Amino acid sequence: MNNTFDFSQFSKQSKKGILVIYLKLLYKVLKAFWVLLFLFIQKFSELNESTFFYIYLGLGFLFLFFLIRAFLIYENFQFKVQNNHFILKQGILNKTNTSISFDRIQNINFKQNIIQQIINVHEVNIETAGSNKTEISIKALSFQKAKALKSQLSSYNSNILKEESIKEKPFLKISLLELLKVSLTENHLQSLLIFLALLLGLYQQLEQLFSGIGKDYLLNEYIEKSGNSFHKSVFVFIVLFILLVFIAILSSFVRVFLFHFNLTVFIKDQNFEIYQGLLTKKSIILKKDKIQSITVSTNPIKKILGISFITFKQAVSGEIGKKTKIN
Repeated sequence: MNNTFDFSQFSKQSKKGILVIYLKLLYKVLKAFWVLLFLFIQKFSELNESTFFYIYLGLGFLFLFFLIRAFLIYENFQFKVQNNHFILKQGILNKTNTSISFDRIQNINFKQNIIQQIINVHEVNIETAGSNKTEISIKALSFQKAKALKSQLSSYNSNILKEESIKEKPFLKISLLELLKVSLTENHLQSLLIFLALLLGLYQQLEQLFSGIGKDYLLNEYIEKSGNSFHKSVFVFIVLFILLVFIAILSSFVRVFLFHFNLTVFIKDQNFEIYQGLLTKKSIILKKDKIQSITVSTNPIKKILGISFITFKQAVSGEIGKKTKIN
């Protein structure tokens, strides 16, 4: 067991967690009110200096408010390990205390989005039996502290948990060539439809934007000229179709590459440890005694390329609900 860190007393996240929490709060606001931002851009040319002043003042207040809120969330988020229980207290005004017995912990997963990679912290997600979602999420810990916490939480029914290096020989490692094979068997029609939907959405937004600034005739003239040139040659449509198919295949590869990059599987004691991801790195821990079934599936194309899908299923609230796939 890793005894480098003392978890018997309440501990906080890394101070870098304030930035992670702050950016997450801003993202939630942007996601909820993106329409207002779009309308602001659309009416940008019609606003006067006085209106700009109040808008900037309001934005400044919001940024400051969410920064203070992020700091208070960080300060009030504290955890410790005591008597084979993980104990968490959190909340600014509405205080909550959570205690989870070690034997209820099903998975302990690491995760790093692009921001967490830049500032070099890890997110630790704790999942419990009887729940199909993350029970507790610790947004910012150093890798050493995250690993030490995992070691203590995984020590139930085991007095010694071996500390093994990521450099040991993996049970399975997926190469770039194998990822390429997987991407070739993806649903390219779905990728193509998503791409076309994005283009249509972008066109509608550009149309509204040009209309808002009184320049909609420029977009109409460009489309009319382009349309006339398209009608003159069947060759253009063939090239366009091939280009769209290529984009669909490329987007499938990019999606597979980003999600499954450096996919590596280790077998450690009674656990499967799965590492994957580029922009968002994930470390998934699957306990062998929690896995209900393992399914290997393929199809004629995958069989020709020599690849299969492995699906692990775990019990959630008495049902088979939790799935983890390995290509």
